[in-house]
Amino acid sequence: MFDETQQIKQIVRDTAVLQSKARAKSFGQHFLINPQILERIVNASEPLQGRVVVEIGPGPGGLTREILRRQPAHLFVIEKDGRFVESLSALDGVTVFNEDASDFNYSRLIEAKSDGCASQEERASDAPPVNIRERVLQAIEAEGILDLESRLLPDIPSLIRQLCPAPIREVPCSRLKIISNLPYNAGSVIYANALKYADIIEDMTLMFQKEVAERLIAKSNSRDYGRLSVITQYFTDACRVMRLAPGSFYPPPKVYSDVLHFKSRADADPHLFSELSAFCLELFQHKRKKLKNRLTHSQKESTVNAI
Repeated sequence: MFDETQQIKQIVRDTAVLQSKARAKSFGQHFLINPQILERIVNASEPLQGRVVVEIGPGPGGLTREILRRQPAHLFVIEKDGRFVESLSALDGVTVFNEDASDFNYSRLIEAKSDGCASQEERASDAPPVNIRERVLQAIEAEGILDLESRLLPDIPSLIRQLCPAPIREVPCSRLKIISNLPYNAGSVIYANALKYADIIEDMTLMFQKEVAERLIAKSNSRDYGRLSVITQYFTDACRVMRLAPGSFYPPPKVYSDVLHFKSRADADPHLFSELSAFCLELFQHKRKKLKNRLTHSQKESTVNAI
């Protein structure tokens, strides 16, 4: 394992990541090299044997090799930095997409023709708006809590599931398991894009900068509670796996990181992503203002990009 750690470091040097500081910073590149940490992250994603796994931003492939040891049916990796494509493509059982994960279409990884699993666009095409905003506001008004600040509201994800129940649906296709040491500068955007495909994703084990992770799992009536919290907790059950110090990375960042595990909820409707995103953007734009002072205009368009 020590030799493999040195090999990963050498791949980083050979790709000139450290020599190209501007490029490395633009990609948010800090690579996991601690073998015990790599093992713990993959352990949190088990079972992987025989499953279809996706890794985002593998870089030199430390996490990739640990995933392959668990014998997945196949491993897809999405790597924006073309300098790592050659070394990743040399690994058996790996298909490399040299693309940006922030707008990646995960439906491409499901064999739609053989198992009847529709694309994300097809799944969303027949889903009319359910008017989340009006339903939630009517419920809040009925409870007489329009004078509360947004961060003090009760459990909004549970309220939305109650008011806008997801249709019962079959998911005949094998769902994906996603694992990633997400780049700090694009982690939220990549994560939000993945949530659009929650019905074809079984679970995700992802690493974020600590402050971002705390917002994702924050509870109501807390400082960090906001739109990221609501969207996360509507679509998934999320928990912290571990916190990592800078020394676990090469080169070491200046911040701590959290690994979170997200299990997709069967009672969440992925068709609501855009509408829910727009509502949360409005709801938490000014957290400390009272609801009745902000939510007085007509519903915004549901095409607002959430995160």
